[in-house]
Amino acid sequence: MPETIRTRQESGTGSPLPSCDPAAHLKRQVELLNSLTGNRTGYDCPRCRNRGYTFRLDGNEIVRVDCACMAIRKGLQLERNSGLSDLIKTKNFANFHTPKPWQRQAKDTVQAWAESPQGWLVCAGEPGSGKTHLSVAACALLLKQGRQVLYRRWRDVAQALKAASMDSSRQELLSTLREAEVLYLDDFLKTAAGRAPYPADLETALDILNPRYDRQAITILSTEFSPTALVKLDESLGSRILERTGKNGARFLYFSPATGEVTRNWRLTSHTDERSKEE
Repeated sequence: MPETIRTRQESGTGSPLPSCDPAAHLKRQVELLNSLTGNRTGYDCPRCRNRGYTFRLDGNEIVRVDCACMAIRKGLQLERNSGLSDLIKTKNFANFHTPKPWQRQAKDTVQAWAESPQGWLVCAGEPGSGKTHLSVAACALLLKQGRQVLYRRWRDVAQALKAASMDSSRQELLSTLREAEVLYLDDFLKTAAGRAPYPADLETALDILNPRYDRQAITILSTEFSPTALVKLDESLGSRILERTGKNGARFLYFSPATGEVTRNWRLTSHTDERSKEE
């Protein structure tokens, strides 16, 4: 060792020589690897710096471990793929108003179903009764469980399938709906101007739901049609829906006005109550 370096070390001046300790060297490597920035988007994770993984020591080896943020990223991706991203922001169990006993019962029933889904869930009733709100809240809970949920408005589905009726893409659209792990059809069988569904609409509904009925795939429907009305529209379709919602924890909730009630349209009644307070 040159005299000048030895003299500096002995006197305690100058920079120390790099450590040759293997354990310290590996630790430094892990620190350097964990300092690198990744390029994953959609969620900012300070732990892995958006790489999706971290490094740690396992004995004398450096191993790569998936970061906990990957579960969060998967959940966010499932939410984006579901088509529910915007709805989930405003429709959840926490902000579902329950001033009436029937609303509390409906919320408790749907939440219990979503926590351990069996069969199908149908929320039926007049507009504004909360059927879409509760259905979306149920979907949000299923997404948190890591399930793949597909949300579609019925009229969009019907129009898309009609437009593709003479095209091979019809089968692709049908397959997507039939094979989704969880399918939620909002405003099921609703038509413009409140007219009755055409036979072609009922046939389309059966094309989608019959394969799901056969394999008992989790399905959610919100509709203005009562159980009796669904059977009258099409006995084959209606009976399948009722069967899948009538046992093993499945649910068909019909928010019909009780004796003495004019409506269960919460949007109308809450607006009327607010106006009454102002007057």
